[in-house]
Amino acid sequence: MFGLTQALDTLWNLQRAMDDAMENDYFGYSTVSRSTPALNIFKEGDNTLVTLELPGVKKEDVHLEVKGKRLRLSGERKVEFPEKASLHRRERQSYKFDRSILLDQAVDEKNIKAELKDGVLAILLPPAEDQKAKSITIH
Repeated sequence: MFGLTQALDTLWNLQRAMDDAMENDYFGYSTVSRSTPALNIFKEGDNTLVTLELPGVKKEDVHLEVKGKRLRLSGERKVEFPEKASLHRRERQSYKFDRSILLDQAVDEKNIKAELKDGVLAILLPPAEDQKAKSITIH
């Protein structure tokens, strides 16, 4: 029986194949693909922690914006070569990224902390005051 699950699996496989084909640089200068930097989102108590892989990116080339529940991450990695260098193989590429993430709660914009260390950007996002759980006394 050709069920809905099998049809959806087929569509997902097709989507993955198309994504892979779009990122493939087989006929270009590189043998690696370019993509958006990988990230993870964690909860630490009430806080949200976002980590983003940014090897070779300088902190002055990264921009963060927060408004309500939306976090926007943008930036650029610049890979430069000496002016008269003869290029034999190029796998490290310059790239720009711009990504927005919808968080599960509004953020206290004044107390956000961000640190870029060893190619990993860590962003600590405390909840807005009205998002924090309130203890209610029962009388």
